[in-house]
Amino acid sequence: MSTHPHKPVTPVWFHFLLLVCLGPLSTDARAEFRGLGGLMPGAIDSIAMAISDDGSTVVGSSRSSSGDQAFRFVGGSMQPLGFIDGYTGDSTAFGVSADGTHVVGSSGSGFSRQEAFTWMAAGSMQGLGFLPGGRDDSAAFSVSSDGRTIVGRAYSEKGSEAFVTSPGNPLATLHTHRASVSTNSGALALSADGRIAAGFGNPSQSVLAPNAFVWEGGGGTDLGTLPGVTAYSLVNALSPDGLHAVGWSASPEGVQAVLWSTGQPPRGLGDLPGGSFMSVARDVSADGTIVVGYSHAEMGAPEAFIWTEDTGMVRLADFLEVAGIDIAPWILVEACGISSDGTTIAGTGVNPDGRSEAWLVSLSTDADGDGISDDVDRFPNSDTAPTVMIAGKDTGIPNRLLADGATLNDLINEVGSTARNKGQFSAAVSQLANHW
Repeated sequence: MSTHPHKPVTPVWFHFLLLVCLGPLSTDARAEFRGLGGLMPGAIDSIAMAISDDGSTVVGSSRSSSGDQAFRFVGGSMQPLGFIDGYTGDSTAFGVSADGTHVVGSSGSGFSRQEAFTWMAAGSMQGLGFLPGGRDDSAAFSVSSDGRTIVGRAYSEKGSEAFVTSPGNPLATLHTHRASVSTNSGALALSADGRIAAGFGNPSQSVLAPNAFVWEGGGGTDLGTLPGVTAYSLVNALSPDGLHAVGWSASPEGVQAVLWSTGQPPRGLGDLPGGSFMSVARDVSADGTIVVGYSHAEMGAPEAFIWTEDTGMVRLADFLEVAGIDIAPWILVEACGISSDGTTIAGTGVNPDGRSEAWLVSLSTDADGDGISDDVDRFPNSDTAPTVMIAGKDTGIPNRLLADGATLNDLINEVGSTARNKGQFSAAVSQLANHW
């Protein structure tokens, strides 16, 4: 694999480039970073595996008093999800529904015996079973918004197989090419409506080297690889509508993060400077414009990256620094998921105590600093003067912030911009006052 010459991770020109390319996000964003802790107080050891499309919920695995245990982090706290009945430990949550109410993963007594599970907020963990003829080894990786469609990987007498199922039903094989003696496939991602699945599969009956695959309507499509190679690629995630897929592909330079968009050839996203050439994309925003994952960089070990059309691939730590937050002495090892709107990212890092810990960062823009994200703020650039001003006169009345992001001054200024004369303006302000 090729290497890059040593150079500073954050040179002055790099910060300038980010400031230019990121625009309002870099200068006005209200970024918030937090470690998610663990299930065993005083001995934090957790990893994040996925985030819900709405950004409310992170799932993964954490060390607990009962062994490594799947968790669901929501509402500021980490919730243990337990184990499938009959297993004493070792469970991991790999996927979560759009609103965070359904979780899927695997649970078992050890690495060699794992069973796919589904978990609902109103219930408990339920095993999904195995494929007939194979060993007791299955895992669920993604779930639809309504929790009714689940995909994953299990072993049959033919080898690794992509499956689709729903709670209460047996696993059904999904891959197109499984008529030969052996198969090599796994479903790792699912669209929000459950109609499109993706992952990896052997590209023909006679070739078992895995390629990125998408399955829809009973058929499968080989997404191929980057130019210069003929095999070895994989999809890790789909956008909610299934139109964008991300993962990795072999390339002449090395393993490289890839973005597949419907109707376009696979797009290599490069890698971070320094270290060996290696990058893997883990998730993508709904519109396909933001990708997160990890890459080997200056330290020679994995580091979380973020990719956008304007910035290309950059260290997430540098991105956050320009956005107004310094995460040092944390080391961000991997970004595993991003919300549909691209404002919330989850991942795993090394915390200040040197332990593995899941983390969550919010990048929602808040140009006026009123605590309400611009995407839901009625007035993203509010008049935040301390008192109400009417026709240039200070009333001494506190300028309150309303729930929709409007201040009293915003509403007065709004009626002032449409009033045709002084009398109309006075009447409109009186009407506002009566309403308040």
